[in-house]
Amino acid sequence: MVIVEHAAFALADAPVQLYPIGDRMKKTIVLAIATSAVMAVTSGCVVAPPRHAAVYVHPTYASPGPGWTWEMHGHYGWGWRHPHRGWHRGWR
Repeated sequence: MVIVEHAAFALADAPVQLYPIGDRMKKTIVLAIATSAVMAVTSGCVVAPPRHAAVYVHPTYASPGPGWTWEMHGHYGWGWRHPHRGWHRGWR
């Protein structure tokens, strides 16, 4: 028989679980952590890259004439544009 002089030493060696956690509580905790992670990842500021970064595309055919410049069209892409006549080949 072992005589223990102080009760604190006897309790320090024993595993102590003050509040037993059941399966339902574990699932709730995991769900809360997962939800927090998803919210943190998806709720941040989304920065889209610039639509027309510094990219130059060579003309695919010769200039239609004087005054035409090689420019980026919002829908069709790169093409020839005249300040008074508009886009070459009827783009609008």
